[in-house]
Amino acid sequence: MLKFFKKHKVLAVLLIIVLLWGIVFMCEYRRSSWYSEEQHIKRVSKRIDNHFKDWKYGNGERYESFKVYPLYEKDNTLQYFLVEFEPFGFSVVRLNKYERRRYILFRAYSVSMYLEGGIYDDKRTWSPNNDDLTIDKSQSNADMKDDKEIKIAYSKSPYFVTGYINDKKYFIKYDGGRYICAIKKGNKFVNLISGMEFDAEKSESLEKQSIIRFSFPFSPYRTMF
Repeated sequence: MLKFFKKHKVLAVLLIIVLLWGIVFMCEYRRSSWYSEEQHIKRVSKRIDNHFKDWKYGNGERYESFKVYPLYEKDNTLQYFLVEFEPFGFSVVRLNKYERRRYILFRAYSVSMYLEGGIYDDKRTWSPNNDDLTIDKSQSNADMKDDKEIKIAYSKSPYFVTGYINDKKYFIKYDGGRYICAIKKGNKFVNLISGMEFDAEKSESLEKQSIIRFSFPFSPYRTMF
């Protein structure tokens, strides 16, 4: 072997460079399509469970429990997950097409398959006719109030509040960080914030929909959620 490398020094140098390159830039790669819906829910739940003990609300109280539900885009593709917390609070996790972990000089840099959005809780709530949640600003939508003239605000998801938590749920992206929470009845979608039926294929119909805001972090390499 030594005689071979002595005779082929250039080849030996190239092999050493390739080996070093592999050590420096090792990469793990997975596609979301490799996993079933049930497997994704288990993977998301495991990641949340790893951080669960650190998540608090109010005056340092810890959440009691959580449950993960699949959310679909208008074309019925699985693209998000709803995380419903107890006693209140909810979040949405976005499903990326792939997950990649690259090791550079033995340090891991990751593109996660799952990106966590913000959390709605006792401090961040949503209201049925809140202008901030309405795409069409030309419409007049005063905050909904109860019989005591107190603004109605929720810290549970629209799916939970409207009683459709166990139905097939849709989370339809309009643009940017604006999304429509919906279910489907027949060929029509129903907006769970406004109660309005709409056609998800028509932009003029989408423009009239009440929405909810979620932002998902983007970085080419980030710590895995």
